[in-house]
Amino acid sequence: MTAVEPFAIEVADEVLDDLHRRLDATRWFDPLAGAGWDEGTDLDYLKELCRYWRHDFDWRAVEAQLNQFPQYTTVIDNQRLHFIHTRSRNPGAMALVIHHGWPGSVTEFAKVIEPLRERFHVVCPSLPGYRFPGDGTSPLRHWAEYWYNIVRWTDMPRGGHFASLEAPEFYTADVVEFFDSLR
Repeated sequence: MTAVEPFAIEVADEVLDDLHRRLDATRWFDPLAGAGWDEGTDLDYLKELCRYWRHDFDWRAVEAQLNQFPQYTTVIDNQRLHFIHTRSRNPGAMALVIHHGWPGSVTEFAKVIEPLRERFHVVCPSLPGYRFPGDGTSPLRHWAEYWYNIVRWTDMPRGGHFASLEAPEFYTADVVEFFDSLR
């Protein structure tokens, strides 16, 4: 039997200091005249992104937000896996596994874990996956229904690849309504 170990996110100050030093030491390239996104990342956009990560992003706030949830690690097929597992206040609740896509992380679910926890035991593994309207790679409904046994399809009014982060109210309501329809 594989052990499940409690886990808390605790990034050392030295790691964050090293990231800040590396962002400060970025050597910027000279852009090609007239080059835009077709030729790679726009230089101004990239500089703004690096400035944000260096000066505005608050890792400690994100760390505290995630550490409010019970987290664990386990080893499956020699791979250490991380997951959040919050038990519902209802002992007879159904388990619900929600996972992020690529690129992404369990931070996307910080706004939906508590509302879903009213009805489900929520498990959020740190694994890749995919979905939502602004995703750009969403399958056409008729194609998906032809190849898969789709039991529910919801066209959302907004949201993208990071649905639970961008539109947590729609995400949560859709999950609850789906499972209510099965009862």
